[in-house]
Amino acid sequence: MHYPAHQVESKWRTWWETKKLYRAPDRVKGKKNFYHLVMFPYPSGDLHIGHWFNFAPADIWARWKRRSGKFNVLSPIGFDAFGLPAENAAIKGKLHPRVWTMQNIERMREQLKSMGAIYDWSREVVTCDPEYYRWNQWIFLQLFKHGLAYRAPVAANWCPQCKTVLANEQVVDGACERCHAPVVQKNVTQWLFKITAYTERLLKDLDGLDWPEQTKAMQRNWIGKSEGAIIAFPIAKFGSVIAGPSAWLGVNSAKQSRNQHEIAARPSGTRNDEHSIEVFTTRADTLFGATYIVLAPEHPFVGSVETAAKRKAVQRYLAAARRKTELERLAETKEKTGVFTGAYAINPVSGRKIPIWVSDYVLASYGTGAIMAVPAHDARDFAFAKAMKLPVVEVISPDAKPHRRVSRAYTDDGILVRSGAFSGMSSADGRRHIVASLAQEGLAKVTVQYRLRDWIISRQRYWGTPIPLVFCEACKKRAENIKNDAARHPEGATRPKDLEGLPRDPSLALRMTLSKGEMENPGWVSVPDKELPVLLPDIKEFKPTGTGQSPLARLKEFVSAKCPKCGGPAKRETDTMDTFVDSSWYYVRYADSHNNKRFADPEKVAAWLPVNMYIGGAEHSVLHLLYSRFFTKALFDLGHLKFQEPFRALRHQGFVLGEDNYKMSKSRGNVVSPDELVRRYGTDVMRLYLAFMGDWSKGGPWSSKGIEGMARFVRRLWDFFAQTKFSERELSAELRRLEHETVKKVGADIAGFQFNTAVSSLMVFFSRLQIEPAREAVKVFVQLLAPFAPHLAEELWQVVLKEKGSVHESPWPKYSKRTLQTGTVTIVVQVDGKVRERLTLPAGATERQALEAAWQSPKVVRYVTPETLKKSVFVPKRLLSLVRKRS
Repeated sequence: MHYPAHQVESKWRTWWETKKLYRAPDRVKGKKNFYHLVMFPYPSGDLHIGHWFNFAPADIWARWKRRSGKFNVLSPIGFDAFGLPAENAAIKGKLHPRVWTMQNIERMREQLKSMGAIYDWSREVVTCDPEYYRWNQWIFLQLFKHGLAYRAPVAANWCPQCKTVLANEQVVDGACERCHAPVVQKNVTQWLFKITAYTERLLKDLDGLDWPEQTKAMQRNWIGKSEGAIIAFPIAKFGSVIAGPSAWLGVNSAKQSRNQHEIAARPSGTRNDEHSIEVFTTRADTLFGATYIVLAPEHPFVGSVETAAKRKAVQRYLAAARRKTELERLAETKEKTGVFTGAYAINPVSGRKIPIWVSDYVLASYGTGAIMAVPAHDARDFAFAKAMKLPVVEVISPDAKPHRRVSRAYTDDGILVRSGAFSGMSSADGRRHIVASLAQEGLAKVTVQYRLRDWIISRQRYWGTPIPLVFCEACKKRAENIKNDAARHPEGATRPKDLEGLPRDPSLALRMTLSKGEMENPGWVSVPDKELPVLLPDIKEFKPTGTGQSPLARLKEFVSAKCPKCGGPAKRETDTMDTFVDSSWYYVRYADSHNNKRFADPEKVAAWLPVNMYIGGAEHSVLHLLYSRFFTKALFDLGHLKFQEPFRALRHQGFVLGEDNYKMSKSRGNVVSPDELVRRYGTDVMRLYLAFMGDWSKGGPWSSKGIEGMARFVRRLWDFFAQTKFSERELSAELRRLEHETVKKVGADIAGFQFNTAVSSLMVFFSRLQIEPAREAVKVFVQLLAPFAPHLAEELWQVVLKEKGSVHESPWPKYSKRTLQTGTVTIVVQVDGKVRERLTLPAGATERQALEAAWQSPKVVRYVTPETLKKSVFVPKRLLSLVRKRS
């Protein structure tokens, strides 16, 4: 019999919407609020199979949660609508970004509704709507006023074609992910958020989160906390001054006399001596094995330290390094490149002269921008040393013995060798004693470093949130006047009118007249809250300017402004915000998405936040999730939120691959169209197959045969319910036990995101119902099916079974432990893999009880006895596998 999927699904979606079935009020008597959230989509034009694999199984979980107890579940949705991809697509399609984006949102909204999810559409947010981005601007101003937003020149990924800064994830194989132009490194003055002020809290608070351990590890690695020491390496010259013995620790006087190196000045290391190179290391125990120094291409000494003979080679290398992103430079598989400067430094413990190189595998943004290279004990240094034919000296030994040959880097702790007076010490003791000795000479300082850098949030593009600041030259001069007031106008002298009434203490005067952000960024003035939003103008010429400025810079009526502080002429900031700003707080806005007086009402926020369960791709483990945590902590500190972590629990879905086991791509011809599949099979078949196709957290290859098989299963269901007269008789003991087992298994599997095994259990249950179609058990089956196939289940519940109300409003079925333990089961007994017996035991039999029964069977003891048993494996209700000892 034909199953009319589209007719059934359309009917029930309309009914749900009319009944407002999935609206989530802020409070429901007798129920506890539960906030379930999927990462909102970017409106790219169509929902792809990855969207479905995220959203549909996540909705299964939300539907189960809604019925599994007294929970008032909120599951909202919206669109992450600003950003570079929309602008580039609009340019390519010769459409305005707003037109392109809104058309896509309309299409994707209908696609999402066709999925049959329990989204509360009344709370929808669209980040390119002024109603939303007004509060982007308000949050920016809160951070700016408290010194957490500032302007500074930074080295950044720069796309020369798009004319904008790119985040690392927007650079693929050294090229812009959108226009494919080679990306270069460029110093650009940008607006940044001071996320580094939260490094320790971002690290510490990970421990209490119910997140995948791998995701927490990725955040820890991205923050990159390292406890170590800064050590000074004096720069060497030839000729007149000998390095003092105090600089060479653990080296005997005979060796000192042979090291006739001039030092430009006595090395001071932590005393900021300009003639020493400072390096940060966590492995001071390997210091005697440092055979060369490497400077990052951006290090301030590059350009001055190299000899005249090497200057051109260094300049050529710097030009090549600018074309690489930070991620490319850090890649383990990258071929190591570098250039010798012709200059040398002094190893402060051995007194040896070691060469100074420049290489892009060292980053200026981490540590000091210089490293001591120890090739025997660092894999990247080893690869570089081999490529450049530099010496490799073992100084840490796993067995306390020095070895003549080093075939690979030994990176673990061990015992110091070839390390002067420190030889024989453990790595831990060596680190401590070497740093302490150098510290006495002013050559070392214990410190902590972080890899995390402040978040660059400004973009030189059109399609984004305008930054709500103006630049006023008069206010900049006034701030300078306040700073210089005491010196220029001593007590009794006449002061300018704009300074009258202010205290002469400049720091106090500045605090009285300017916010912290205005003090730290002279001339930049906040747009008042009452003037928000600063609207993004609807302009025709939105393409990149080719000057490195935002297209907004060409719009005189936008740029020209009145200073809110002094009333004089001012210029608006024309950069727009990174789209990650939009997604760093959207989860809060869902609590009160249409409030035009504040970013969210505190009572509504308290009703829902923080998010109880957050679901989305692991590719967002670092940036989006880290930025959201930063925003939450900052807004907590500023008194706008009462919690410090946005997402209590987090789960990731895997990836759906093509049938050929490769990532789906148009070039491979293995892309699956969800729309076509829905047209052919209906939504519920899609939902069931996505749940059934494999481990949701890992993903796997798509199978056309698999979804066809699921379509046949649904047709069998439909035929069964259409053609079967259900019995009102008492359930048999076997069916009752299976019913309770299925209720327990399906609930536990959904709770653990094991959707595939839950569907398998439903199939087993259905097979039994075909033999014994008892109405009581059939009702339970439909209730369990409902999260997976919501439209079909509603039809079966209300039309076929004629039950009142929605199946999605019915409570989740309960199981009885007593029922699970009653009745008997057949347990197969294997000896060394061969079936030797079948035991009939109580359903709740334990392994001990099964073994006791096995020892009573002649068929078993003929092959194995308690004395000859090596091990046993017990699968409850199914199998007892016995393995004999080998004689």
